[in-house]
Amino acid sequence: MYTFSLLKNFWIEEEHSRETVNRIINENKTSYIIARLLYLVPNLEFDDVPDFLNPKMKNLMPNPNHLLDMPKAVERIYTAIEKKEKITIFGDYDVDGATSCAVIHNYLKSIGVESEIYIPDRVREGYGPNIEAMKTIAANGTKLLITVDCGTVAFEPLEEAHAQGMDAIVIDHHLGVKEVPKSIAIINPNRLDETTPLKYLCGAGVSFLMVVALNAFLREKNFFTERKEPNLLELLPLVALGTVCDVMNLVSLNRAFVTTGLQVLESWSKSTWGNVGLKALKEVCGIESFDEQTFGFAFGPCINAGGRIGLASLGARLLTETNHEKAFSIAQKLHELNIERRAIEKQMKEEAIFELEQKAETTDFSSIGFIFIGSEKYHQGVIGILASRLKDKYNKPAFVFSQLNGYIKASARSIIGIDLGATINKAVKKGLLIAGGGHAMAGGFSCVNEKVAELKQFFEEEISQKAMELTKIRLQTFACELSLSAVNLELYEEIQKLKPFGQGNPRPLFVIRGVEIVFSQKRAQIHLAATFMDESGATLKGMFFSFFEHCSDMDFKNLEKERLDVLCEISLNEWNGRKTVELMLKDIAISGNISTPSLYG
Repeated sequence: MYTFSLLKNFWIEEEHSRETVNRIINENKTSYIIARLLYLVPNLEFDDVPDFLNPKMKNLMPNPNHLLDMPKAVERIYTAIEKKEKITIFGDYDVDGATSCAVIHNYLKSIGVESEIYIPDRVREGYGPNIEAMKTIAANGTKLLITVDCGTVAFEPLEEAHAQGMDAIVIDHHLGVKEVPKSIAIINPNRLDETTPLKYLCGAGVSFLMVVALNAFLREKNFFTERKEPNLLELLPLVALGTVCDVMNLVSLNRAFVTTGLQVLESWSKSTWGNVGLKALKEVCGIESFDEQTFGFAFGPCINAGGRIGLASLGARLLTETNHEKAFSIAQKLHELNIERRAIEKQMKEEAIFELEQKAETTDFSSIGFIFIGSEKYHQGVIGILASRLKDKYNKPAFVFSQLNGYIKASARSIIGIDLGATINKAVKKGLLIAGGGHAMAGGFSCVNEKVAELKQFFEEEISQKAMELTKIRLQTFACELSLSAVNLELYEEIQKLKPFGQGNPRPLFVIRGVEIVFSQKRAQIHLAATFMDESGATLKGMFFSFFEHCSDMDFKNLEKERLDVLCEISLNEWNGRKTVELMLKDIAISGNISTPSLYG
């Protein structure tokens, strides 16, 4: 039986093996709650538990040269260094692109090698290498072009780069096709002919592996005889930032990247900062301490804002700047752009939901497998965020597009089980798109107006039925039930042993049953702050963000009279040096509202 909730979710406790949980406790000396949560981590093998709990670079770092074309790339870069050839790094306009550029640029600068960075304009040039950019870069004297977080399917632009006398190295992580573009090397764990297990890396992660390989090669060539060898760990805050913001699975090497990157950031805060741009962003955002949420909810949105609605190069410029005053000015501009982006996003979301709800009045929404919506008013830089918001709200893959002059430009976000990158690549092969690509959970494309109807029909045939099967019910799993009195600082600190949290290792959810609201307050017109009490008299504060977007004032007054079950995370509140735990609510149900999905499916 399932609990049926206010948000129309069915809650079910995740199953576990008592035998395996006890084995984890005995062999890893963990508490019961940690062992129980470890058991629930997707695809975590028993033998990998020690590295999961203590992810260290020295234990998880592979030999980078196992990646296809890595030796060829390193040798070509070494030649460029020896001949003092001009090197240009071409990156995407998102956080992963900016951090990938900065990883390589900052490393080269640390060994006395200058490079330039080129970030395409999202609106004018679009994603990835383009022919005009190749001509411009070549005209500036570039002999070696390194594309990062893009380039795997840039066939015509890289042909142009070759024609212009440039050698190209592609460093990417996006899904490829059978053919490869004209280049010296393509380093991509998601090449179709690649056998590496590192398919979960983002562009910054792959860029870091290239730097590690290059540094080892230079060491063999006695390059550091007369100069200091760089400390590569100084680059890991950038890799961690790209990994979290590109929503990569936080498993194995990615866990080591993020954990070590955060440790380096904390060490900087107590001494000299190794990255001036990150320090400036910390000051502008008012950040006191660092965790993966700092990346995802503070640093990431600001850096992304430049590529979305401002100057696309701002993010990469910030992360490579060495002058604090200049870096602070860039960080302040990005912060202002992010505020503007939020306002644009809010308006677009309201308009999209209004349109979809109107359609729902005449269409059975459960019979629609995906959302396909757009407008000439939609800002190109924000459609990806809107797609993500609509996907979350309606639990369906979402395609959101800007209507331009004769064509549409779209961003898409998926649900687990629907591989959007592969679907978009298939549409490219069928000639339905001008261009497109992505990975399993996200993608983007452009399509001429005359083919939009055919494209929508293609998506209908490819993903609609499967998506409806996957989303027939909104199933929400949770780790286990807790009593209100069991939620304390000790429990919170135990849970933190599983950090970093994120994709592939989400923050654990718990259910607390039989509580009532003894105090409540509406904040910013949409958030609910409340104090909960159980039958034993134990009390605890909680916060439910955006609660009143789902529940009217009248409905809430009725809830205040009921015994409730709450689905929540355990969070920490620090105020004036005092630490207290709170509930971060994700859903609410009336106690005893038990049913089966078939009744509501």
